[in-house]
Amino acid sequence: MFYIRDYAVTLINAQKLIDRVESWHLTKIPSQFKNLTTIGDINLAVNAFEYKIDPTDHWKSPDAFFDEGFGDCEDYCIAKYALLHSLLGLSSNQMCVLVGEDIDRQMHALLLVYKGSEVPVLILDNRTSLIHNTEHMKWFRPIFAVNEDGVWLYS
Repeated sequence: MFYIRDYAVTLINAQKLIDRVESWHLTKIPSQFKNLTTIGDINLAVNAFEYKIDPTDHWKSPDAFFDEGFGDCEDYCIAKYALLHSLLGLSSNQMCVLVGEDIDRQMHALLLVYKGSEVPVLILDNRTSLIHNTEHMKWFRPIFAVNEDGVWLYS
């Protein structure tokens, strides 16, 4: 389990942070997702789940997110991460969860997807069905990024 509110303390030990996500992968792909073939399809399908604030900010496994049918921003990110890995073959070096403050100074998490040097880094956000790129991120102040391989701090 990972808690956004204590990120400054938790980041001292990056491996503990990574291990707090119960699993970055699905044990089985839910049937409603098996025919999705694009990043946009996966983004829309996951965004259709109910948004519910978790007062403890527990980071759910993708299996728990799909079983429960709801989550908050980091849960959407991890669910999309798992589906992009399972269905489209994206690797951990192509994706990370970016945590920071939005324009209203609220903590928020986004999924960043890197498809290659010729394509800008994509932003998948549970607040919109549109996929933007990082060139349009003036509204977000990153604090750290994490995936199953590591943690990166922003200054």
